[in-house]
Amino acid sequence: MAIPIVVLVLISNLYIITSLMLSQLVEFNWFPSLQRAEAAVKHKVSLDQNSSSPINTDHVIETSVSKKVSSTDCLNYIPATRTITVSCTNPTRLTDVNNALNDNSILAKQTSDGVWFLSANLVISKGAIFHIDSTDTKWLKINSKVVGTSGVSSNSKSIRPAYWIDVHGSLKIDSVKITSWDPTTNYYAISNGSRTGSGVFIMGAPRPSIVVENNATGTTDITHSEIAYLGYEEGKHKGGSGLSYYYGGDGSIIENNDIHHVYFGLYTFGVGHMVVANNIIRWWKNRKW
Repeated sequence: MAIPIVVLVLISNLYIITSLMLSQLVEFNWFPSLQRAEAAVKHKVSLDQNSSSPINTDHVIETSVSKKVSSTDCLNYIPATRTITVSCTNPTRLTDVNNALNDNSILAKQTSDGVWFLSANLVISKGAIFHIDSTDTKWLKINSKVVGTSGVSSNSKSIRPAYWIDVHGSLKIDSVKITSWDPTTNYYAISNGSRTGSGVFIMGAPRPSIVVENNATGTTDITHSEIAYLGYEEGKHKGGSGLSYYYGGDGSIIENNDIHHVYFGLYTFGVGHMVVANNIIRWWKNRKW
């Protein structure tokens, strides 16, 4: 039976509104400048054979110096890199992390109805399960200003890195809002970088991203949520795209979401058997990301 697919795309400086209705699991790989090719499949096989480390070495997080923050062995915090590592095999939430850390400078619950402010990397380890949903969350704001100088070049003109959610396990996002947040402006983080031609990049101000790694052991499902103001132009690296599934997250469900002001929209490469349905993916005419 044919699968109805309706796509309305207005390129240039207008909205992109994509509505994909799929009646069964299909392989989905959408990004304007990338096409799925046999070489990508071969590359995925080679990655899967050596999947013990993430593909993006720019963001490899050293966990050997992790320090337990509580009696919960599966929640660790690394002060030197401001990294929260979750290895819990039972579903874990921001409340669990907050109870373990008890440090508002890392993770703060700003309102009783579930507005959180994260000032650290959140790494979901292989085999771990993490949920960001309406059970305890309404809005997760990720700090766009990296705290301290760890990992920053001594050159004052260097662009600071950004915090990110790094998925090697399984992540479920449902009925919430996730965005960057600039505490200096008390508004979403804005990044105006761009690509002006082949291999020519104008770097943007760093903003947080959600990245599904090639060795992810589960899906990253995003449903009924708003994902916005993430990602930036950082050159030839996929980690800054905002929301990326890069050789990982096969079988994920991305459905009924509003994805906007995300630098590359929904970026997928080398991934299949995904359900992507009834999403709105858009950006604005003035390119204020």
